[in-house]
Amino acid sequence: MVSAPRCDFCSSPEPLWLYAAKTFAAPGTGFSGVSVGAWAACELCAELIEADDRDGLASRSLAQIAGRNPILRDPSLRRDAERQVVALQAAFFEHRDGSRRRI
Repeated sequence: MVSAPRCDFCSSPEPLWLYAAKTFAAPGTGFSGVSVGAWAACELCAELIEADDRDGLASRSLAQIAGRNPILRDPSLRRDAERQVVALQAAFFEHRDGSRRRI
């Protein structure tokens, strides 16, 4: 079964943009993982990326994730999730490879 595309930043079901990125090991996730290729972004996340508003992007992503995961109401778990989101998105910006394109 193929799942519908989602924003790789906030999990919105309506990604509109693709950002090319080089493959990289996912830092700060607590497990070994690899990000392969382009990242999809919804309109709101794309606006934050284009503005280089990394804090805003991380805040939006975390708010969306926390809204779907009640376990993140625990302050300690939320701080851990925030560190992971910030580290992963920083790696995205470091490995971004070119401009965005419409999906």
